Amino acid sequence: MKLRLFALRDTSSNKLLPNVYFPDKVAAKRERDTRNQAGGNYVVTPGPDHRRYSA
Repeated sequence: MKLRLFALRDTSSNKLLPNVYFPDKVAAKRERDTRNQAGGNYVVTPGPDHRRYSA
């Protein structure tokens, strides 16, 4: 089972992207950078399995 430690949050709607989770922060940052270059505005945030996650 892969842990869902990090996720991407859309800053315009302040919602997590559905079903987009990462086991490590480096992978989440790479995906964030790719999406932001394409015109998005995303940030890396703790995912549901992270100890600092708050819904």
